[in-house]
Amino acid sequence: MEKQELVLQMHYFMEKEGCHYINAITHNECERILLSYIKEIAQLSAEKDLELISHLSEEGGWKDNLTIICKQPLFVGLAGLLLGHFISPARDSTEKVKELIECVEMIKKAKLTEDEVAPLIKGEEKLEKFASAYYGKLNIDPQVVKVQSMLADVGHNKQILNTEIEKKDFEGHIATKRTRKYNVVGTTILIISPLLVEIKRLKWRGKYEGKEIPFTMEDNDFLTDVHNRKVSFESGTSINCDLQIEETVKIRAGYETVESRYIVTKVNNWFDGAHAKVGGKEYAALK
Repeated sequence: MEKQELVLQMHYFMEKEGCHYINAITHNECERILLSYIKEIAQLSAEKDLELISHLSEEGGWKDNLTIICKQPLFVGLAGLLLGHFISPARDSTEKVKELIECVEMIKKAKLTEDEVAPLIKGEEKLEKFASAYYGKLNIDPQVVKVQSMLADVGHNKQILNTEIEKKDFEGHIATKRTRKYNVVGTTILIISPLLVEIKRLKWRGKYEGKEIPFTMEDNDFLTDVHNRKVSFESGTSINCDLQIEETVKIRAGYETVESRYIVTKVNNWFDGAHAKVGGKEYAALK
């Protein structure tokens, strides 16, 4: 594949007309985040030949110019799509679906393997974190009132994007989150599968209140029973346990999402269809 040259210009508009300077801390932090955002796109698109070259800033507010050298056509497509969303008001759920469809089409054309597609699916949250940090810095700087981005394909003499965002829309990208914890004593989990790799690093899945959940096991006595093969994990294996639930509530662009983490702190009793452990004593099922 031949190298392609893209040029990205970031134009920061200032509140004071004719102002051609910017707060150095704001600028350096935003530049660092933007470069990290672009490098993440490269990782998602399997772009291994990325080069980023900065050029002298121009007047007219404050303009940064960046040359991007790449080879992967998928990187070019994703850079146009994702940078366009980065420097524009935050999307609603309908627009996110449209973006997903566009990404799927690009993936099909690129003929990626399953292993190459997996990071793409997981990458959106990381990109949103970069956007949140970027606009968090800009939002507290009273000078910057608007940001405009232009991306051009030099070799094909083609403009890929020209987008902008005003200060009133900065907050739409800024995510806030809060964490809450609560404990459930003496509840039941039907174990679906422990991934037996290292005994202390098992990945557990189970059914709790009718839904499938991943969970962490922190009861060392139960882990010892598993290690000693006292628990067989036949169909119907269940535990009565004390469960800690950690919920992270994220709010972005007016939308709230909740991510839950489940931790089994103590196994009170277990039953695997052939054996049971109740009150610290082991029993065999009647035949």
